[in-house]
Amino acid sequence: MTTRACALATLGLSLLAPAFAHADVKTQERTQVRFEGAIGKMVNMFGGRGAREGLTTTISLKGQRMLSITGETGEIIDLAEEKVYTLDLKGKTYSVVTFAEMRKRMEEAMAKAEKEAAGAKPEPEPEKGEPKKEYDVDFSIATQESILTAASSVDRTLTVMLGGIAVISLLVGGIGVMNIMLVSVTERIR
Repeated sequence: MTTRACALATLGLSLLAPAFAHADVKTQERTQVRFEGAIGKMVNMFGGRGAREGLTTTISLKGQRMLSITGETGEIIDLAEEKVYTLDLKGKTYSVVTFAEMRKRMEEAMAKAEKEAAGAKPEPEPEKGEPKKEYDVDFSIATQESILTAASSVDRTLTVMLGGIAVISLLVGGIGVMNIMLVSVTERIR
């Protein structure tokens, strides 16, 4: 952008800032995602300050305008003018999108999705006497009873495995003790 455009953006922000300084409603919210274990340590190490401390979003509402600032980006939604201003505070730039443009983009995306869905391969017709498949089941339901049954099955399996390992360990240990005793008795006899 040229110097003039940057100056206009700065001037626009400086004119809007006092309006939001005395906002009707002003709030801050902190969002933080924590990962535990080795992945969490890696994220905290390489993720930067935002990963360690979280992101703070400041939201100010004045009349029909809402300012939302998170880190180095911001957004102003002006309902009276039906515009959304996207701000890049670090680069000192902004872009404007009207509600009509957003509506047009959404309609184009919906039309594209419908077109892709219509072009998708249709399901084969069921044979006579076979009921028509209404929905694909992509979830499962687990009751407490089924979870308890699975847990007790795992518990029994682990008990048998550990018992088997203990029997083998005792057998190997017993053979080792017998061998040592046999060697010591044989040496004393000589």
